[in-house]
Amino acid sequence: MCFVVAPSFFFPRLISVSSVYSVGLQPGTTSSRAALLLALLGLLSVFTSACARRESTTAAADRTQTLHVGIGGEPSELDPHLINAPPDFRAVFAFFEGLLTHDPVTLGPRPAVAERWEMSADGLTYTFHLRANARWSNGDPLTSADFLYSFRRALSPALGSQYTLLYNPVRGAADYAAGKLTDFNQVGFAAPDPQTLVVTLGRPTPYFLSLVTGNPVWFPVHRATIERYGRIDQRGTAWTRPDRIVSNGPFVLKEWRPLQRLVGEKSLTYWNAAPVHARCSRHPPPHLPRREIPPAHPHPTAHRQFHQRQHRPPRPGRRPCAPRPLPRP
Repeated sequence: MCFVVAPSFFFPRLISVSSVYSVGLQPGTTSSRAALLLALLGLLSVFTSACARRESTTAAADRTQTLHVGIGGEPSELDPHLINAPPDFRAVFAFFEGLLTHDPVTLGPRPAVAERWEMSADGLTYTFHLRANARWSNGDPLTSADFLYSFRRALSPALGSQYTLLYNPVRGAADYAAGKLTDFNQVGFAAPDPQTLVVTLGRPTPYFLSLVTGNPVWFPVHRATIERYGRIDQRGTAWTRPDRIVSNGPFVLKEWRPLQRLVGEKSLTYWNAAPVHARCSRHPPPHLPRREIPPAHPHPTAHRQFHQRQHRPPRPGRRPCAPRPLPRP
């Protein structure tokens, strides 16, 4: 059974029973019966259309091959060098990709834009070899020069990225981010050719690859798009709008409705586009309890830690916290 409460603005469009008398028709006549029948049929059509079964979100997703992902809130930004909140991070991985990504089983680094890399014997130099088929979403080739430009932008003091500390092992990076060094050529980045990127560290850092892997501040940005809407170190230019953004991830941003959803469609220029079969729809659900929103994060440990937090038993010897009584007036 379906019960419908229709708002008042529906009823003026219907033929009301009182209108039978307002036009001078007498009860019992053929005309009055016909008008009454029309009014009843009108009401019935409204109720039956409202009670008709609608396609569920799940059924629509199966039909359109759409992956719905909850991200826990409205993203404040999609600029990979400026994002600073969990919803931002959960959304940006659909649209951008860095040199390396996490292996879903071991969580160690595995190739992404860089198909392979080597480390020097002294642990100071890392050489990344980029894929020849790496492309931006507009078809432009993705080269080592794009990474140099992006690193310079991320480290620019005027831009004010909050995660420049992830560059600290690189020679001269901390001084450049602090404004003590103004010549970016003295920072430990080099591009001998379009497919080769060389990073020189100030000291051996065994965990360096973990800093590069999956951290958006190391992601590339499209130079022509950045400079079309502002300066290299300018914030708030809105270059990440769906009609402006050029990205290099598995999805391309097609729609962004604040507090509702972001929709991405498969990028045909992505180097590994063949396994991508679905659209991606990421939703900020501001009205749901936080514990009902699992983290949509590429790290499997994040899901495991989330569920451990939700079902963690009290520690031995500790009693669960009892609610405090309300103060009496």
